[in-house]
Amino acid sequence: MKVDIRYNIRKNASRWQEVRVWIHDRDLWSGDVTLSHIIHPFLVKFAQDECRPPMCFYPENIHEIEEGDSYAAVEQDAIARWQKCLETMIYAFYWIKTDTVFGPYKEKIHKDLEKAVKTGVYRDRFEAWQPIFEKWDPQLKEHAEKIREGTRLFGQHFQSLWT
Repeated sequence: MKVDIRYNIRKNASRWQEVRVWIHDRDLWSGDVTLSHIIHPFLVKFAQDECRPPMCFYPENIHEIEEGDSYAAVEQDAIARWQKCLETMIYAFYWIKTDTVFGPYKEKIHKDLEKAVKTGVYRDRFEAWQPIFEKWDPQLKEHAEKIREGTRLFGQHFQSLWT
């Protein structure tokens, strides 16, 4: 996949933005991984900039809250919840483009597998996988759920990703 976005800064330009996208046949094999290579760095940059949270993170009566301490507390809460939401999205798209199955546990799982095989209890790596998966199953399920939550939040707040 190749994405080329050019901005026209000339005053009298007829178009201010020109977008060209080329999608190769092999990009279709894992569309989620292909797109995550674009979405992840976008979300990282977006979170680094000073972005105000969307209105859905504020209470409905935000305009009734008086200026001062109570408004500042409400705003800080909205900012913190928006940042947590962005962090979850970033986590999800990082691991989609990197390794969705084992996530941050990949090295530990492979160490456990090598250790199990070296002890001689199991005949081969295939036989050793079952107890390893049983041991790491809760963490892997939590990891998969966090990825699902991050992609769900991305869809929910897709139209809020602007400055």
